[in-house]
Amino acid sequence: MAAGDILKKTPLPEVIWDVSNEAPEILTHLNAEAPWVTDAYKALRIEIPRCPTCRSFETEPFFRPEGHSRAFYQRGPDGVIAFKGTEVCADDVQWAFGVLSRARRIFGGYESLHSLLELFPIDEHKIPMAMHVREALDEATVAASFQMAHRQRYGHFAKMPLPLLVVRWPSDVVDLFRSLLLPRLSDSARAVVERLFREGLASYIYHYRGSTLRGVSLEPQLRLTDAKTGYLARNAIMRTFADPEKAITGWIQLAGRMLALGYSPVTLANLHTGQCVQWQNAVVDGGLVDVDSLQPLASITSDRDFHDTMMLMLFELTTTIKRFLIGRFAAPVIDPRRDLTDTTTLFVYVRVFDALRETVERESAGHALDPRLVKVLASGNLFEELHRTMQLIYPAWTS
Repeated sequence: MAAGDILKKTPLPEVIWDVSNEAPEILTHLNAEAPWVTDAYKALRIEIPRCPTCRSFETEPFFRPEGHSRAFYQRGPDGVIAFKGTEVCADDVQWAFGVLSRARRIFGGYESLHSLLELFPIDEHKIPMAMHVREALDEATVAASFQMAHRQRYGHFAKMPLPLLVVRWPSDVVDLFRSLLLPRLSDSARAVVERLFREGLASYIYHYRGSTLRGVSLEPQLRLTDAKTGYLARNAIMRTFADPEKAITGWIQLAGRMLALGYSPVTLANLHTGQCVQWQNAVVDGGLVDVDSLQPLASITSDRDFHDTMMLMLFELTTTIKRFLIGRFAAPVIDPRRDLTDTTTLFVYVRVFDALRETVERESAGHALDPRLVKVLASGNLFEELHRTMQLIYPAWTS
């Protein structure tokens, strides 16, 4: 099938974030290291492709993998350009709404009472099958900031998105999409979505140097394994798609470099909306995507919030690695404050903590760390560490 049979072009909508203005150094380095990306960027400044279907497809050089409902990709020599949020223009977006209305997320082994169509607005404050402007701008801004810090320290960009453009969709596109979505929602979900619509709808375009295959996407291929076949059979099948050691080492290194550069990969604000170190965002080549959960450590002003953020990060990394290695054999995730009860989780948690501490020490050589991070990762006197931590978790109540 020719690309023209699937992809259509649309004149460039209003640009509200442009790498050439906001982070021109990124474009300079890309021009030297991946000129195909800058060539594509120049073309995108005139018109952008949009996909009229929300279904998966493959039509070189464009494709949408299974499970990537809000993004399709353009394949290049060393990676992809991602187009996130153009589904608002899709001819079959009502089909996608129908799929979401029948789907349920599993929490603690039980299906959510909300469909995904309701859950995204009510629990995650997101518009189903769309990106609102703040969501797109936040991700582009923090990704650019971190990537430049990473390159300055380590001499190259991280295996994370490199933002190129954020565009705002015109009112006629938004009004049509809104008219199709709102009648399907409950009053509560509709109220949230109406508020988000006031910000406008956007698309985020970025470059990722590497694969688009994420940890969660391997599960359909790994369902051939079960309790009888065991871990080794699962691992053997996994190795036909990915190198698990490279993946896990990459995730730990990237999280460690984030901390060393003064960033946290998770935020308490995204407790129910997704973190970049969760397995749906962990790429099997060792990279991470959907990085809107990235936040400067300096922005966390409360010691209690800092402690809880670091514990959430360790929990999410542990859960990602555990689920990547053993999949549905893993105990169901319930809550980061309560789900460190099974032996496997405790075993992985301890190993992740040790590996992350070693990584931060190595990657921060010669540079100062946030003093609070030093305390979290310290391996000092057992009682002193327990005593300090319990004070944070169980402070006295004051009137």
